[in-house]
Amino acid sequence: MGTDRKTSITSSQIRKHTLQQDDISPDALVWQEPCLDKDLIAPPSSGNAEGDRYIVASTFSYDVLNEDCAAIDDWNVADTGNATTTQVTFDTKSCFKFDTNTATGAEISRIYTPGGIAYDGNHTVEINLYLDAVSATTNNSFELQSGSGHDGKRLNIYFRSDGLFIFDGSQYNEVGTNLVVQDQWQKWRFEVNIITNTVDIYLDDILKASDVAIGTEAGENELWLFCRGIDDSDRIAYVDYVKVGSGIQATWYEHENDIAQYINSSWSYYTPVEGWIAWVNDENKRYSFNGSSWVAEEAHTQNTDTDLDATFEATFVKKADTVNELSDITSAGAEIEDAVTHKDLTNNPHAVGVDDLGLASGTVAADIDDAVTKKHAQNTDTALGAQSEALDMNTHKITGVVDPTTDQEAATKKYVDDNGGGDTLPIVDTTGIAKGSGDATKIVRLEVDGITTETTRALTVQDKDYTIADKAEVDKTKKTTLGLTIDGGGIELTIGIKGYIAIPYNCTITGWVALADISGSIKIDVWKDVYANYPPDDTDSITNGHEPEITTATKAEDSDLGDWSSVTVTAGDVIGFSVDSITDITRLTLILQVTKT
Repeated sequence: MGTDRKTSITSSQIRKHTLQQDDISPDALVWQEPCLDKDLIAPPSSGNAEGDRYIVASTFSYDVLNEDCAAIDDWNVADTGNATTTQVTFDTKSCFKFDTNTATGAEISRIYTPGGIAYDGNHTVEINLYLDAVSATTNNSFELQSGSGHDGKRLNIYFRSDGLFIFDGSQYNEVGTNLVVQDQWQKWRFEVNIITNTVDIYLDDILKASDVAIGTEAGENELWLFCRGIDDSDRIAYVDYVKVGSGIQATWYEHENDIAQYINSSWSYYTPVEGWIAWVNDENKRYSFNGSSWVAEEAHTQNTDTDLDATFEATFVKKADTVNELSDITSAGAEIEDAVTHKDLTNNPHAVGVDDLGLASGTVAADIDDAVTKKHAQNTDTALGAQSEALDMNTHKITGVVDPTTDQEAATKKYVDDNGGGDTLPIVDTTGIAKGSGDATKIVRLEVDGITTETTRALTVQDKDYTIADKAEVDKTKKTTLGLTIDGGGIELTIGIKGYIAIPYNCTITGWVALADISGSIKIDVWKDVYANYPPDDTDSITNGHEPEITTATKAEDSDLGDWSSVTVTAGDVIGFSVDSITDITRLTLILQVTKT
């Protein structure tokens, strides 16, 4: 394919950059590469070749249940004891509130799905959950059951203060380590496979565990939500939404409409912008992206945009003998003029002859070439006279320019270099200029004493001396810091991700300083990834096992990061901070020392 006029990047260059993963932004070009198909929600299981491209189809739908918790009337409420389940607004969200109130030994706040829904096969459950107060025991925690009734258990999960526990058919097992965090929203997704009786678990869209064993007993196909407060009073939880979809989300989940490309044995994704074009081989059609979806383009009725049908050609031949310029031809002539202007723009926009128009050779051909030449000489499309728009030379040079004689004339590189505009400045000795004259405010003296590493530079303006800093001094201004403070509010900090920072400039990490509020121990990992892959995770660690760490102290530092796997940060990168281990410390400030590059 050719290029679009909006970009100078050819399809071969696109292929070169994407296959070699050069530093190129897809947003800066108009995509015109072919794709194999546009109806897949997951990549082919085998046979993927380097450079294969697909337009990702709509990937997943929560077709069974999509509850936004704006109303609870259509749910079955089955509270016991003093417990209540209500619809409220919490943290600006419409929520279901589960509250056990005063414990008397029978408090369970619970609801189950409204009648008429069923999902007896593989399915996906997603819930946005806020635990205000739960305990480390099953009788005083939040519970979710899916694909089961009150007595039968397929997926049975307890959200406890000491972690996430899943029933495997005989006992409850913790998944991960302390994944459950109270007093913050956590988005959980459970992809249930009833063939293998396993579940994959995602927290905030990050896979935490896969193929976790679940129960095999099949009860009624319902979804139950519980908050238990059998022994402890006022166990409270909020649900912002809960969704159930038949099937399991595919590998290309959340990449709808993206271009998926197979590079170095893995899939990379390019989010389209309006104007991108892709040829789909499977359908033999060209699609364009309109900002929200890919739309098939209508086929042209003629062979190419500049081909002339028989009637049009005959009309032109009759008039060609008397034509002096293309603008003399009316009606059909306007279309010829447009064809001449737009023909073969990617090569030589003005080299148009008879063969390009598909007409017969002979006298008519000569007349056409003569007409084109005259049209170009009349300042109609080549703009040889006064310009009304910016002149784009499309990477070509302007040569044969004479030296300028007035302020607004262009100058050659040689002229600029010869007249003090190159890499060096002329040396002017001004030490003898008298001061104190009526024009003394314009006297400037620049002194350069010696050419050594200790070079002194002084600037005298109106009898006042100013020191010009050496480069080493200027370089100091490139040093800065970044980081974050983790505050547990007087409670020992917890393990897990604590925050992200987007870096707006290129820099190199040169060291770190960790400051704690009390003596204790902590190890905090640093993750880094490009913005397009946000959020970074544990696989993006740059510390190479040498995480910032305090050991039975209140502070620690390290200015030699040669043992880190990466210290280079590119503008736009996102850095994440995750606590790996903690003892006693309730507040920590981690500072990364960087030098801008």
